[in-house]
Amino acid sequence: MREKSSIKESATVFDHMLESFDRAKANGYDYTTAIATLLHDIGKIATPEEILPSHIGHDRRTDVLDRFLARHRFSAEIEKLSRITLRNHMKVHDLAKIKKHIKVIRFVRGIDKNYFDRFIQAANCDSALTPEQIRILETARKAIKETTIEVPKELSKKGKEAIVNFVEQQYTRKYIELIRS
Repeated sequence: MREKSSIKESATVFDHMLESFDRAKANGYDYTTAIATLLHDIGKIATPEEILPSHIGHDRRTDVLDRFLARHRFSAEIEKLSRITLRNHMKVHDLAKIKKHIKVIRFVRGIDKNYFDRFIQAANCDSALTPEQIRILETARKAIKETTIEVPKELSKKGKEAIVNFVEQQYTRKYIELIRS
């Protein structure tokens, strides 16, 4: 009986991956985005049977993605976007639950800006982003873009971590200002 459940679950995961890919193509997203969308849940195939139907940690299973990419020849761009999408697609869906504004800023800053828009497209094909999630992302990106940062000279003596903290605080202040306006 357990075996049938596992087979059904695998078919459901595969169907979801294909449906996500189909949404990417239907939206006219580029090939790179469509492939990253297809592969966003590939970590689920390595879910231990004893925790099915849950797939806790599938977004950290980069080993599965790496093995797949090693067998198939994709561009470095597809590989990078696929890794970004695998690792972060669950986090984007949890944005509204994040209470500390600095964590939102860190999330947005942690995604390579050259891949950010396509990552968001892929995440949206996985599970449609809510208006609130979109507002959070747009506000955080706007805060980062509009913030002019001048690092005080005395701060550079304290090291990289102090500078990073200062920069994140400046972005967070702007983010809060934009939320309140």
